[in-house]
Amino acid sequence: MHLSRLSLLATAALLACAQAYAFDVTVIPGPTSGGGWTGSTFTPTAAGATVNAGEVQARLASGAVTVQSTGGDALAVRAPMAWAANVLTLAAGGSLAVQAQLDATGAAGLALHYGQGAVAAGNTADYLVNAPVNLAATGSYQTRLGSDGAVRSYTILTTLGAEGSTTGADLQGMNGDWARNYALGADIDASATAGWAGGFGPIAPSTTRIDGFTGRFDGLGHVIDRLTIDRPSNNYVGLFGNSRDGALVNVGLTRASVAGGVSVGILAGGTNAMTVRNVHTTGSVTGANAVGGVAGDSFVDLMLDGVWSKASVTATQMGAGTGAPSLGGIAGGLVGGSVSRGPTIVRSYALGAVSGSDFVGGLLGHTGQRPEIHNSYFAGTLASNKATPLGLGAIAGRTQLGNVGNVAWNSDSAGATGIGENTGNSTSVVAATPLTLAQMRNAANYPPLFTFTTTPGAGTDSGWVLLGSDGGLNNASGTVLPLRSSEWAASVGSAHQLQLMALKPDAAYTLARDVDAAPTAGAANDVWQGSSFMPVGKGTAFSGSFDGLGRTISQLAIARPGALNVGLFSQTSGAALSNVGLLGSSVEGGTSVGALLGLGSATITHAYVGGGTVVGGSGVGGLAGVLLGGSVVESYAHAAVSNSTGGNATGGLVGSAANALIADSYASGSVVGFFHTGGLVGSLMNNAVVARSYATGAVSGPSFLRGLVGDVNTGASVVSSFWDTQTTGQGTSAGGAGAVGRTTAQMQQLATFTAAGWAIDDAGGTGTGWRIYEGRTYPLLRHFFTAPLTATAASGTKPFDGTTATSLGVTYTPAAPDARLLGTASVVADDSAPGTHAARVTGIYSAQHGYDIARVAGTLTITPLAPVTAAITTSAGTGGTITCTPNPAPVGAPTACTATPGAGYTTQSISGCGGTATGAGENSYTTGAIAAACTVTAQFALNSYAIAVTPGAGGSATCTPNPVPHGASATCTAVPDAGYRFTGWSGACTGMACNLTSAQAPLAVGAQFARTAPVPVPTPVPTLSQWDTVLLALCLSIFGLQRLSIKR
Repeated sequence: MHLSRLSLLATAALLACAQAYAFDVTVIPGPTSGGGWTGSTFTPTAAGATVNAGEVQARLASGAVTVQSTGGDALAVRAPMAWAANVLTLAAGGSLAVQAQLDATGAAGLALHYGQGAVAAGNTADYLVNAPVNLAATGSYQTRLGSDGAVRSYTILTTLGAEGSTTGADLQGMNGDWARNYALGADIDASATAGWAGGFGPIAPSTTRIDGFTGRFDGLGHVIDRLTIDRPSNNYVGLFGNSRDGALVNVGLTRASVAGGVSVGILAGGTNAMTVRNVHTTGSVTGANAVGGVAGDSFVDLMLDGVWSKASVTATQMGAGTGAPSLGGIAGGLVGGSVSRGPTIVRSYALGAVSGSDFVGGLLGHTGQRPEIHNSYFAGTLASNKATPLGLGAIAGRTQLGNVGNVAWNSDSAGATGIGENTGNSTSVVAATPLTLAQMRNAANYPPLFTFTTTPGAGTDSGWVLLGSDGGLNNASGTVLPLRSSEWAASVGSAHQLQLMALKPDAAYTLARDVDAAPTAGAANDVWQGSSFMPVGKGTAFSGSFDGLGRTISQLAIARPGALNVGLFSQTSGAALSNVGLLGSSVEGGTSVGALLGLGSATITHAYVGGGTVVGGSGVGGLAGVLLGGSVVESYAHAAVSNSTGGNATGGLVGSAANALIADSYASGSVVGFFHTGGLVGSLMNNAVVARSYATGAVSGPSFLRGLVGDVNTGASVVSSFWDTQTTGQGTSAGGAGAVGRTTAQMQQLATFTAAGWAIDDAGGTGTGWRIYEGRTYPLLRHFFTAPLTATAASGTKPFDGTTATSLGVTYTPAAPDARLLGTASVVADDSAPGTHAARVTGIYSAQHGYDIARVAGTLTITPLAPVTAAITTSAGTGGTITCTPNPAPVGAPTACTATPGAGYTTQSISGCGGTATGAGENSYTTGAIAAACTVTAQFALNSYAIAVTPGAGGSATCTPNPVPHGASATCTAVPDAGYRFTGWSGACTGMACNLTSAQAPLAVGAQFARTAPVPVPTPVPTLSQWDTVLLALCLSIFGLQRLSIKR
C-alpha cells in the first residue's frame, strides 16, 4: 500500500508536538513575559512567552544572544531588530518563523536552529523567513535542523554580479561553486540582466540530470527582481539550470522573464530530489516543453511546500502524438513535468495563465508516476494549442499512481476538469472540488481538510485565510481568494502581506520594501480577481502601528462603492500610521473614504498620497475620510478627490475632523464636492484645529465651496493657514482670520509664511520643517526630500564685462543629481565691478520628493580690461595748444583735455569728441564717452589791453591805438586846456612824452596839467621917430642899461 509523503509529514509533526514542556516564544515590540534570561539565553517558562526585541538588541551589543522555545513549540520573530556585532541564535523547539525584518551589519551574524526539540532523523520541523534578513557579505549565517543536526554555513550574497561571473561571491558568481550553500543578504535588482547576452546565466547549466547545483539556496525573505534569461536554444533554463539533493527556500522571483528550450522554470529548469519551500514567482516563462512557473521538470522527488506563482506559463512545442517520445508542449502553473517519481505539491497555489499543447495543468503539467498534490488550489486560466489535447486539467494535465486530495480550482476560468488524464485510473483523487469564482470566496465550499485559520502561521503547515467583505475571516462573505497564513509578516514586503495585515489588526507593522499593489485592481492572475483590496481593520478596528519607513505602496485599488469606512485602513482606534506614501491609488467607497484611512482615531505622521483618485459620498478626503481624534502632521495629499453622491464634507486632505489636529500639512489635488467642500478640509468640528497648512488644488461643485476649509463649527479653529485664491478658484474660506487667501506669486514667497510664524526657510539643510524655493515652489515638507544635495560653485576669474554672469561650473555632493533636480544651474557673482566677489549657485530647485539643496558660494575675481583705446586728434588755432590725457583714450569712458594759451592769448572755445563746448577763458574740457577716433579743437584769440588814460584837470589825453594789441605800441598825447600847461605823464609813462611799447597787459597813464602865470597887457607905445629913438637910448644909458630890445 502506498503511503503518501503528506501522511508521513503529518505523523512526524504530531510526534514532535507531543513532547512535554513545550513552550512557544514570540519576539515582539512589547514587554517580556512568560520567561526569563539566564546569562545571554532567553528561555520560556510558560506557553505564549514573549521577549522584547529591544532587550535582545541591547544584549547583542555586548555578546552573542540565544532566544529559544522549548519542546516542539514554535518560535516567531514579529518585531524588527538590528545589531552590529555578535551572533543572534534563534533556537526553536519546533518550527521557526522570521516575520519581521532583521538587520545585521559588519561581522554580525544570525543562526537559525529549528526542530531542536528532537533529533534530526525524522524531524519535520521547518523554518520560514517571510521578512528580509539583511546581512553583510562579511557577516555569518547558519542553519541547523534537530538537536544533533549538522550546522550548515552559508556564503552571503548581496549583489547581482557581473555578466559571466564565477566569483562565488555574488548571484551570478554562484556558477563558480555548485556545491556551496548560499544565502541572500539583500534584495537583488536583476534588471541589468536584460542587457546581457542571453540574459542571466543559469546556475549549473548542466545538460545531464546527475550534475547540477547540490547546495542550499536560502533567500532569507528577499526577492530577485526583473531577472531576464533569454536562451531559447538551451535546455534546463532557470535561475538554477539543474539542481539536485538540496533546497531552494525563502525567496521571491518577481517580474521575471525567462525563455528556454526544454525544462524551463523561473526558479529551476531541472530538479532531482529537491525541496522548494516558501517561494513565489511572478512574471513570465516560455519554453518548448516541460515549462513551469516555478520548476520546469522533476526527475524524482521534487517537494513544493508553501509555494505560489502568478507567472504566465507557455509551452510552445506542438505535440505530435500520444507516445512519450512525441509528447510536446507540456506546461504547468507550478511544475511543468516529472519524468519519474513525484512531484509532491502541498499547501501551494497558482494563479497565472498556463498554455501548452499535449498536457497542460494548473499546478502540474505531466508526471511519470506517484505525484502527491494536496491542500492546494488553482485559479488561473488553461489553454492548449491543440484542438484535442491529451490532458487539460486545472490541477494536473496527467497523473499516474499518485494521490491528489483536498484541492480546488476556479471552474469559471479553468473548466470543470481537475485531472486531464489519470493513467490507468490508478491515481487516488479525493476531495478535488471545482468551484466558481463566487464559490471560491466562501470557506464552506472547500474540501474538509483544506484548513482555514484566523492567526498568522509560523510554518508552512499552518492554514489558509479567506478575507470577508464584512471584515470577518473564513466565512461566506469572502472577497479575496485564499492566502496562506504563513505568508503573513510584520515587515510587509508584498501586496499579499499587505492584505494579510487583517489577520492581526493590533500588530506593529513596517514596510520591508516598496509594494506594487497593482494586482489589487482585480487582475485575473491574482487573489483579487474580480474584486479589489479589502481594507484592513474592517470589522475589528486596526489598533496597532504601521510605519512605512519612507517606502511606498503603489497602485492600490479599492473599489467598494457604497461601503462604509474605506481606505487602506478601514477603521482605526488609536493607531499610529507613519512614513508611508500611497502612489496612484484608486479608492472608492460610500461614507468615510480616504486613501490611507476611512474613519477613526489615529496619529498620522509623514504620510502622503501622490496621485490617484478618492471617490465617496460623505466624509471624503485625499488622505483620510473622517478623523475622530488624533492628528495629521507633516503630511500631504495630491489626489483627485470627489463626492459622488452629493454628501457632506469633502476635502483635499481630510474630509471631516473632530477633536483632532491637522498641522504643517497641505493638499494640492482637485476637490469636487457638494456641501462643505474645502481645498484642505471639508468640515472641522468639536475643537478640531488646522494650523500652518495650505491648499492649492481646484475646488469646484454646486455650493458651499471654500478655498481652505469648507465649514468650521463647535469650537474648531484655523490658525496661520493659507490657500491659493487663483488655483483653487475660491476667494473665501471658513476659519476666520486664521485662513488667509493669497495669490500664486505670494504663495511662492518666503515672506508670506515667515510673517505667519512658520518654521520655514529657503536654505538647504537647516532642519526647519518647511522649505521653499523662492519664486519656484509652494512650501515643501523637508521630511519628504529624498536626499540632501550640496551644490558648490567653482571659483575663478573673468575679465570685466559689466555683468554678473559667469561661466563657472557647479559640483554636487554627495553624488551627481538625477532628474529630481529641476532648473538649470548657473553661477552669478554678487557684483559686476572689478574685484573679488562671492559667486553663488542659482537657477536650480526641486519638487517635494526631490533634493533639499544647499548652496556653497565660490569666489569670482573680475579683472579690469586692458582698455580698448581710440586716438584723439587735437587741433589748436593760433595762439595756444590743446592736450588730452590719456591719449589714446579708453573706449567707453570720457577723457579730460586741457588748453594752454600762448603768451598774450586766451582760449576762446574747446569742442569735439562728444563733449559740451566751452566758452571763452575755459581751459579744461571733458569729452563724451569715447566711441572711436575723434578730434578736439581749441580756438585762441590774441589779447588786447585797454589803456586807461586818466587826464588831470586842465587838459585831455588820448592813446592810440587803445586798446593796444598784445606786443604792440601806442602813443599818447596830452592837450592842455587854455590857461594850462602840460606838466608831464604818470603811470606807464613818465616825462613829457608817452610812447608805450610791446604791451603785455592792460596799462594806465595819467596826464598832468598846471595853470600858467597871467601875462600883463602892454601899454600901447607910440611909434618913435628917429629923434625919439636917439633920445631914448640916451636915457637908457643913463640908467645902466646896456641893451634894450624893442619889438616892433
